[in-house]
Amino acid sequence: MIAPSFLEEDGTRSKGSCCQDEFPFAMSLGTGFLVTALVFVFWRPQQHVFLDRICITESDPQLKAEQILSLAGMLKRSREMLVLWDSSWSDRLWCLFELSAFLKSKADSEHSRLLVTPTFMGPCVVATFLGMFLAVVPLTTFPLDASFLIPMVFVCVFGAFGALCCAHAFRSYFQSVDDLKEKLQSVNLERTRSICCDLNHEGDMTCDREIVKDCITIWFGSQEAFEDCVRSEVLETLTSELEQSVFTRPWRIAASVPFLWACMDLAAMNAKTQHWLIAINWLLSGLTMCLLACPLNIENLANLAHRFRTRQPTAAREALMDVLVLLLALPLFLCGTALTFLSGALQPPLPSLSQAAFYGLLELVVWLKRTGCFSCARSKGQETGQPARTGHQF
Repeated sequence: MIAPSFLEEDGTRSKGSCCQDEFPFAMSLGTGFLVTALVFVFWRPQQHVFLDRICITESDPQLKAEQILSLAGMLKRSREMLVLWDSSWSDRLWCLFELSAFLKSKADSEHSRLLVTPTFMGPCVVATFLGMFLAVVPLTTFPLDASFLIPMVFVCVFGAFGALCCAHAFRSYFQSVDDLKEKLQSVNLERTRSICCDLNHEGDMTCDREIVKDCITIWFGSQEAFEDCVRSEVLETLTSELEQSVFTRPWRIAASVPFLWACMDLAAMNAKTQHWLIAINWLLSGLTMCLLACPLNIENLANLAHRFRTRQPTAAREALMDVLVLLLALPLFLCGTALTFLSGALQPPLPSLSQAAFYGLLELVVWLKRTGCFSCARSKGQETGQPARTGHQF
C-alpha cells in the first residue's frame, strides 16, 4: 500500500494530505461491503443439480435399491460433478464410488467438467475478505493529515496477523491432502464407511454397501479393479485438483477488493478538492493492490505453505513453521512497497506506476509459467483419456 497523498500535483512534498483534518466518506467501502453481504446471503445459483442425498428415497427399500443401481446412469448423463471435499471424504464408500464412476463414464468425453472444492474454502474466503475489509477501514476513518501513518501501521500489523492465520490454514490444508494420498494409496473397499453400517442398520435399514458392491461389479468388473481405479485415476485426478485448482485467481481478487473500495473513497475525496493527480494516484494504487499485489502475495503464501507443509511433532514447532512461512512471504510485499516509496522520494508524477510495473511484471512471469504447465497437463490428460479439468494452479 502506498501513500500518494504526500505528493502535490507538481510532484513536491507537502506537509500532509490535500484534505487535512477531513474524514474521507467511506461510500465505496460501505456500499461495496453491504452489496457483497446481500449477494452472499440471498443470491443462489440457477443451474439444475442432482444431489443423491435428497434424490434417493430412504423409506422404500426396493425403490432405493433401484435408484442406487440407476445412479451410474445419472452420472453418465451429467456434464459436471461438484465434489465438496473434506478430510473424511476418502473414508466414505459413496464418495469413492461416485467419483470413480463419473471418471470412468467420462473417459472418452471432452466436455465433462470436474470441480473439486474443499469445504474449508468457504470459511477461508469469508475470513480473508473480512480481514481485508477490517484492515482498510482505518484508511477511510482517520483524518488525512500528518497522522496518516497510524492507519498504515494498523493495516500492516493487522495484515501480518491475518497472513499468519492464512499460513496456518494453508499448511493444515496441504497436510490433509497428503493424508488423502496415503489413504487412497492403501484403499480397501471393506474398510470404507457407509452411513447404514455406522447406524448398525437400525430399523431394518437397507444396506447401501451391498447394493454399491453390485454396482461396482457391473461397472468395474470386480472389487479389485475398482480399488485399482481409486489408487490410480481417482488419486491422480483428486490430488491434482486439490493442489493446483483451489486457490484460484478469481477468489484471490474477490478477497482483495476492499483495498480498491478504500482507495476509490480516497481518490474521490482528493478529486472533490480538485487534487486530480493525487486522486489518480490513489485509484491506480487501489487497482494495483486488488488486481496484482494482493493476489500475487496470497499465491506466494500458498506456494510457501505447500513447500513447508510437513507436519511437525509438536504444536510449538508447528507455530514456528507458520511464522517461517510468513517471514519468507514478506520480502515480496516489502519489495513492492519499498520500490513505491523510493520512487515517491524521487518525486515522479505517479509513484504508484512503479508498484504496478513491479507486480505486473511478476504476474506476467507467473502467468507464462502457469500457461506452460497447463499445456503439459492438458497433453498428459489427452494421452490418458482423462476428463477435462478446470481451475488454475495456485
